Amino acid sequence: MNENNLVNNNVSALNGASVGMNTTNLVTSNISRTQPYSSYSFNFDAATSDYISIPNPGSIFSYGESAFTFSGWVSIDAYSDQDGIFGRFDNANDRATIKLGFTTPFNSLMFLTSENGNLAYLVWDGILPNPANSEWKHICLTYNAGTVKLYLDGADQGAGTPTGTMPNTMPNLGTSTQLEIARDQLNFNARLLNGRTSNFCVFDRALTESEILK
Repeated sequence: MNENNLVNNNVSALNGASVGMNTTNLVTSNISRTQPYSSYSFNFDAATSDYISIPNPGSIFSYGESAFTFSGWVSIDAYSDQDGIFGRFDNANDRATIKLGFTTPFNSLMFLTSENGNLAYLVWDGILPNPANSEWKHICLTYNAGTVKLYLDGADQGAGTPTGTMPNTMPNLGTSTQLEIARDQLNFNARLLNGRTSNFCVFDRALTESEILK
């Protein structure tokens, strides 16, 4: 299928492309929202052709930063092993991602970083509905000098279960390493999100709990 520009070239430098998607994948959501948040969502069916790729994303997520916040809404129809939500990938040893967990029934969330093969990740077990019910959930993950917090629908989920030592800075994957939504790039054809995403954003600092709850 043809790739389609996601962003108007005259508006933003972050001009990504969707793969295997067209206007039917852009659907309205029932999220309660205030401006400037969008009433639309991207619909992914877990096919190998459905994901969003943004080349040359600059310093967004995994550019050696010491602090950031990821915020976004997901509505998941079905879980499978390590389905990708949001991440950047250079190679198996240099990557960072937010994705589903690897333990059945896969209704966990995971944050993983790796630089030069130094792998570290946190898992928040069983925090998503089981079975998957397409309910909209707000995910907010803050990173501050290696200290990571995850909020689900505004509720602090704690530090998660660690493997390895979370680094004080994110992997520096360079400005040209692509950023992807709805796919874990370590396994291109198997780890694709089955559901919807809406209003993904990244802040260049760790938001406070009071800011997250606003």
